[in-house]
Amino acid sequence: MDRFGPQWVRHADVIAEHWRSLVNDDDLVLVPGDISWAIKLEQALPDLEFLGSLPGQKLLLKGNHDYWWSSLSKVRRALPESLHAVQGDACQIGPWLLGGTRLWDDPDLQFGHIIAWQGDESAISAAQTLEDQEQSRRIFEREMGRLHKALEHLDRLAQQAPQAGRIVVTHYPPCGPALETSRATALFEEAGIHHVVFGHLHSLRTDLPSPLFGTLQGTTYHLASCDYIGFRPILIAEGPP
Repeated sequence: MDRFGPQWVRHADVIAEHWRSLVNDDDLVLVPGDISWAIKLEQALPDLEFLGSLPGQKLLLKGNHDYWWSSLSKVRRALPESLHAVQGDACQIGPWLLGGTRLWDDPDLQFGHIIAWQGDESAISAAQTLEDQEQSRRIFEREMGRLHKALEHLDRLAQQAPQAGRIVVTHYPPCGPALETSRATALFEEAGIHHVVFGHLHSLRTDLPSPLFGTLQGTTYHLASCDYIGFRPILIAEGPP
């Protein structure tokens, strides 16, 4: 990751230092995608073992660069004991019900204005052809279907654990940086989701109001990209709501 800027130099060591100083064995850490540059699952094992060696239970989600992530069943079989994975489904860990899917670029949300672009932003935006846009829309609709399935699974789990907190993990942001609503936010409100954690957005402008995102209709949206949070785990919640 060093080629993306000086903030990424030794980033894994920095993450580990902060993680060990902040996370206990009975904590749960959410990792919303882009975990390893590996192409095959076997190549990703050192990165998974690195995460497995850190304190706490961890929930992993596939990001758009996690090419090593094959079928969910194969990934789950390969994970160290303290790692868990969701992909269009849900699970319970301690007092929390957790559902997730990667999502995709929502055509109704805009993020270009908060990125510190290297080069001509207009040229980058224009590079996407109409065919690319249609393909992107198809992927987005497929991911929305997976989000529906994840929330349905979470709701079934809630029937056995009605007091549990409800968290959704995505990779792509499901709302705008100023809490612009979307089809996903309407689903989260209906499902009574307490927190949504996501990543994907990097190299944000330094003159933006802080923090971005926030609470909308009872759901709090957390951007947890490593460079945005200073490679330091951020507290989402203490105990169920």
